[in-house]
Amino acid sequence: MTLPPHGKLVPQAHYRAHYDPLSGFESVCSLARQRRNLEFLQAVRPRHILEVGCGAMILAAMATPLDLGFESWTIVEPEPDFVAAARAATAGDARFTIRSAYLEDDADWLKSHAPSGYDAVLIAGLLHETATPEILLATAFDLTAPGGQILASVPNAGSFHRLLAVEAGMIPTPDTLSERDHALGHPVVFDAPGLIGLMTRAGLRDVALDGYLFKPFTNAQMELVLADAPSGLIDALIRFGRHFPDQAAEICAIGRKPR
Repeated sequence: MTLPPHGKLVPQAHYRAHYDPLSGFESVCSLARQRRNLEFLQAVRPRHILEVGCGAMILAAMATPLDLGFESWTIVEPEPDFVAAARAATAGDARFTIRSAYLEDDADWLKSHAPSGYDAVLIAGLLHETATPEILLATAFDLTAPGGQILASVPNAGSFHRLLAVEAGMIPTPDTLSERDHALGHPVVFDAPGLIGLMTRAGLRDVALDGYLFKPFTNAQMELVLADAPSGLIDALIRFGRHFPDQAAEICAIGRKPR
């Protein structure tokens, strides 16, 4: 049997059938992730942006009303549904380019599109979905301009809900793959040292860690909690994660490519 490309453990159609980023508590995770990406772009204010994988909650649509001052924004995404959503959200804006491809396959074109490199590269919620994260990150590093920055975010093995599950005897270790991880073909769950180490080995410097979204229970359990939750609890959970970065549901690392 031929494996899916670039370290993917399940075919694209299987992954899409088991993953809907706009439903249930996954939509909250998507919202928290995209808000953190927006904060990064607002802080960096890059001229040329490369977004690796856009998902269904289109960051470009959230960013368009803001004055980010970018000249070009390139999205490379292999999932047809997400590509269509990105193209619909950016139609008529010449600053956006949507590429239907895997990053590793499209590197030559992406380099020709921005010969001096991209000032900001977003790899949000992807490194844990490939058995070869080093290759994905190395490709992104090569496309980053000297002095440019990469943001990579992943679910956190040190999340409060995983630590609680260990204490309850539900899983043996915080980085144990869940049923959902197996269904989506996730080879690994990163912790903070693992993500920072990966970024550092790729050649990035001044790597800083941040956490966002506090999730005390699993996605399915959180949906039950939120069913009767007061207004504003979702925003509070997203903000609250900042106070406990090591135990946040997701973590991101931001590093700079040396000049």
